[in-house]
Amino acid sequence: MKQHKESGFTLIELMIVVAIIGILAAIAIPQFSQYRVKAFNSAAQSDLRNSKLTEEALYADYQEYGMSAVAAGPVGALGAGAELASGLATNSLANKTTSQSVGLSSKVALRADADVNGSSAIVYTKHLQGNRVFGTDTDATSINFVQNDAWVGTNIAASTGLALAPAATAGIDDFNPAGAPLAGGGVPTANWSAL
Repeated sequence: MKQHKESGFTLIELMIVVAIIGILAAIAIPQFSQYRVKAFNSAAQSDLRNSKLTEEALYADYQEYGMSAVAAGPVGALGAGAELASGLATNSLANKTTSQSVGLSSKVALRADADVNGSSAIVYTKHLQGNRVFGTDTDATSINFVQNDAWVGTNIAASTGLALAPAATAGIDDFNPAGAPLAGGGVPTANWSAL
C-alpha cells in the first residue's frame, strides 16, 4: 500500500511568517503616518505661497496689502484678519479698496493680518492634520514655520504658534527682526525658523 504524503505548511512555518509580517507592519505604519503629516504640511505650505502671490497682486493693483475676510468682509478696515477655512467659496483677502478670493486646499486654514496702512502683511497657514504653522511676511522672501506634534487636529487659532506670532510691521521681517528669530511656541521647533 502506497502512502500519500500531504504537502502544506507546518504550524512553526506559519508562525514565522506571521511574526515577519508583524515586524514589517510595526516598522511601516509609523513611517506611513509621518509621510501623511509631511503631505498635509506641504499642502499648507503651498497655500501659503499662493496666498502671498494674492497679497502681492493686491499690492500691485491697489498699493495696499489685504487681510483675510469671509464674504469679502471688512473692505475699508485693516488689521488682524479672520481665520479662513477651506471649502468656503467666499474666502478672500480684502484691503481698503477691494477684495480678491483665495483658494485653499482641503482642511487648510489661512489667516492674513495687515498693518493699519496696508503697507505690510503677514500670512499664516496650517493644515488641520499637519503639525506645522507656516508664516510669511510681505517684507521678506522667507517662508517660516513652527512645529509641534500636539498641534495635529487643531486649527491656527488653537495652535500656540499663532498666539506668539508677530504683528505686521512695515519695513522689517517680523519673524526674524534684527537677526533674532521670534519665539513661536513649538516643540521641538520653539522659534520661528526659515525653511
